[in-house]
Amino acid sequence: MAGEKKNYLWKLVNQNDMVFWTKTCSTIYLSEPPVLMPKSLVESGSGGKIISPPKLGSDPLGMKGIGAGGFASKSRGYYQTIGRHSYGSFILIVGGELSVRDGARSALLTDKDMLFIPSNKTCDISVKRTSVRIIWFHLSAQWQHFMSRFTETVWKKFRRSAVLKALAAAYRDEVYSQEADASILEHCADAIAETLRAEFTDIGALKPHSDDARIEKLLLDAEKSGRKITAQTAAATLGMTTAELDAVSLRTRGISFSKLAMKARMQESMRLLRSEGASCAEVSEYVGYASQFAFSRAFKAYFGAPPERFRTCAQSHKTAQTFRRCSH
Repeated sequence: MAGEKKNYLWKLVNQNDMVFWTKTCSTIYLSEPPVLMPKSLVESGSGGKIISPPKLGSDPLGMKGIGAGGFASKSRGYYQTIGRHSYGSFILIVGGELSVRDGARSALLTDKDMLFIPSNKTCDISVKRTSVRIIWFHLSAQWQHFMSRFTETVWKKFRRSAVLKALAAAYRDEVYSQEADASILEHCADAIAETLRAEFTDIGALKPHSDDARIEKLLLDAEKSGRKITAQTAAATLGMTTAELDAVSLRTRGISFSKLAMKARMQESMRLLRSEGASCAEVSEYVGYASQFAFSRAFKAYFGAPPERFRTCAQSHKTAQTFRRCSH
């Protein structure tokens, strides 16, 4: 038993999960590590086997419903039982072999294979022969629109594997750079989420119904446009009540439609102030506020500082993280 303990960096056994993490495993987190990972093992920055990025003023992946994620290398002897959680688990194999067992079903996954474990399912994964390299994400309640259609754990070839790998690598390189650019991270997070949605939709059992497609398009438009769109207008467009629209938004995005639209307007305001050099009055008009005063009040309520201060920080080539510090 003493020799066995030396082979593992850490172990976890509880009613829901079981993890045997060998010493030669490594993980590069793209955001805050999940609660299961002991904080004492995680290093900030680069150079360690288990590392997390510097804290940013925002969480672009989290805004897309990706609660955690990263690049990982699992060596022979690694074993994990993924239990029932509030999130679904997505894994893309980018090299090596991963053994999977889901009840009576089992498989050996290799390069370009994907594994998706719905939030209400359990699955065993292990490395028996050669090591495996993976990209993984935890998908939160914002993905319920897609996850609810999985009746069992799914593994198959991921057609967009090269695209997802490149996008995740771009996000990793930027988030670990000395001065991470929030706009680049936001664009990468957008593209990662779009790639996952497109792949999930291509799976035959996940073809959206026409009503689902209309609602999903409107939610995506609200996330991307940054222009004023009210819950009343959106609901009328879809022939729904605002309560029904909020219920769909909460189920698929984790927040109400009004909050979703507000988040998009504030993100677009920040982008324009930072990237386009637009005046506060011009930004106010673009994102649909009746007056600059109303825009300034909403911006300050959302970010904790007025848009004029953010614009000054941006013109001084300061990062969004610096803006967070100077806003208090």
